[in-house]
Amino acid sequence: MINKRNILVVALMAVIGIIFVVILNYEGEETSKKDKNNNEPAYSSKKWRVDLSLDNKDPYGLYAFQQLAIAGGKFTAFNTYKDYSLLDSICQLDSSLMMFIGTDFTFTDKEIEKVLSSVENGNNFFLSVEKTPYFLYSKLTKDKSLTFTIQKKATHLINKKPFDLYYYHENDTLAEIWDLFYEDQLPLSTKTWTSVANQPVYIEISYGKGTIFLHLNPLVFTNVQVLKKDGKNYLKEVLNTLDQPKIQWLSFAKYEPVEYNFDSSKNPNQQSLLDEIFKYPAFRWAFIMAIFGLLLYFVFRSKRHRPIIPAIQDNKNTGFGYVDTLAGIYFNKNSTSKMLKLMRNNFYNAVYQHFYIDLAKKQDNKALESLSKKSNVDINEIKSLLQQLKQKKNNTDNELIKTYQAQRSFYFKSTIWNEDVKEQQQEEFLIYKNKFQSIGVLIAGIIFLIFGFMMLTNSIGMGVLLWPISIVLLFTGTRMLNRPGLKIYPQCIEVIPIFTKKIILKFEEISYIEENGNFYIIHLKKGKKITINLGAYDATDLNQLENIKNRFNTY
Repeated sequence: MINKRNILVVALMAVIGIIFVVILNYEGEETSKKDKNNNEPAYSSKKWRVDLSLDNKDPYGLYAFQQLAIAGGKFTAFNTYKDYSLLDSICQLDSSLMMFIGTDFTFTDKEIEKVLSSVENGNNFFLSVEKTPYFLYSKLTKDKSLTFTIQKKATHLINKKPFDLYYYHENDTLAEIWDLFYEDQLPLSTKTWTSVANQPVYIEISYGKGTIFLHLNPLVFTNVQVLKKDGKNYLKEVLNTLDQPKIQWLSFAKYEPVEYNFDSSKNPNQQSLLDEIFKYPAFRWAFIMAIFGLLLYFVFRSKRHRPIIPAIQDNKNTGFGYVDTLAGIYFNKNSTSKMLKLMRNNFYNAVYQHFYIDLAKKQDNKALESLSKKSNVDINEIKSLLQQLKQKKNNTDNELIKTYQAQRSFYFKSTIWNEDVKEQQQEEFLIYKNKFQSIGVLIAGIIFLIFGFMMLTNSIGMGVLLWPISIVLLFTGTRMLNRPGLKIYPQCIEVIPIFTKKIILKFEEISYIEENGNFYIIHLKKGKKITINLGAYDATDLNQLENIKNRFNTY
C-alpha cells in the first residue's frame, strides 16, 4: 500500500512539474505554414501588435527590414539613434540618408525645420509613417493631398513591376485602408516611384540639394511582408531608389505613450520582482528546479517508521499467528461453534507436530501425562483446556474468550509459540488518512503556489499572500500522506492528529465504542469522549478498528 502511495505521489509531482515548466516558459508560437497563394513560408505568430521597431521579430516589427537592408551591400552604415539631443549632430553629417518608418512621426515643427535644412544642404530624408505631420505636408504638398482605397490585395507597381501585397492578421488576409496621394495635389517636380490603383504611394520630391522620399503604408516594410516573395522583391526595388550610402535611423522619432494607472498608481512597464529571474533562460530553469525540489522535499521529508534497509531476520513460524488472526475474525462474526471447532483441530495438530501425541484418537491419562511431561504444563490445566475445547453446546462469547486465552497460555508454556511469535503479535497496525483527500490538499497547495508566482510576475503584490497558504497546504498534505492517523497496538490505540500531540487510549480505559453514522465515539471510563471521523481514513484499513469496536461492545 505504501509503495502504491509513493508511486502515485511521484507521478503526481511529475505532472505538476511539467505543467509548471510549460506555464513559466510559454512565450507564444512561431511556426512555419504554407500560404496557398505564395511559395514562401507564412509568418505565424500570436503577437500581432503593431510595434515598428528594428529589434522586433514579431509580424509587425522591422527586424527583417534592417537585416535585408544591411545584407544588400548598398549601404555602408546603418546607425540608430535613440537620444533626441543628437539631432543637431545628425543633421550636420554629409552623404547621409535620414530615415524613419513608424506609425507616428513625433518631431516638433522646429525639429522638422532642422531636418529640411539638412536636406537642403545635400542629405536625403526617407519617411514612411501612417500619420505624417501637417507641418511637413504644408511645406511639400497642397492642403488636401491624401486619399485612400479599401482593398484586400494592393498591387504596388514600381518600375513597371507589379507586386501583390496583402494586409495580414493572424495569417488571414483582411480588407485594409491603403493610403494614397492625389497626383494633382503634388508639386510638378514630384517623381512617382510606386502607384496603387493608379494613384501615387511612394514619391520623390526634390528639396534644395537633397531629396525627400515619402512612402505611405509603412506596414509593407514589416516582417510579415518582407519575408514573403513579393514583399521582399518590392523592398529591393524601394532600396534601389535611394543613393546616399549611410543610413541614420531616427529611433527617437517614435511615439511611445506611457499609460498611467490611477487605481494602482503603478506604471505598466514597471518590472515585477521576478522579471530579472525570468529574463534569462538559465535563471528561469534554476528557479523552476528549485521550486520543484522544494515540493519534493515537502512530500518526502517525513520521518520513516521503518529502517531504510531492514535488518536481516530469521524466518519466523507465523502459522499459529495466522490461527490467532482467524480467531479474531470468527469471533467478530459471532461464529462461536465454528471457531471452537477450528481451535480444537489446530490444537490437536500443534500437539501432534511438536510432541507426536495424537489427541484426536486417544485422550487417556497416559497420553495426557506424556503431554504434561513433554510440555511442562500441569496435567489439570491440560484436562481443563480439552474439556473447554470439546464442548458441543453453543458457547457464549465470554466462554470462547476464556478458551482462547487458555489455549494461548498452553502454546507459550509448552514453547509451541516462542517469543518471536509473541513479539510478532505485539506489532503495530497503521491506518493512514484518506489518500484522495491528502492528494487534494497537496494539489491545492501547489495551485496556490503557482498562482502566487504568476501574480508576482505580473506585478500583483497580493500574490505573496498566497505563499503562506500554499506552504500550510503542502505541509498538511504531506503529513496526511506520510503520517498515519491511527496506530493500533494489542493494548492501546494512538490517535495522531495532523498538528496537535497524539492521544493514547489504553484498552483498559475504554468503556465502549459508539457508532454514529460515519463517526466512532470512544467513551472512556473517566467520562471523556474521543470522536474518530471514519471518512478521513482509508476505508481498506478500517477493518481492524471495526474489530476493536465489536470487541468492546461484546464485552
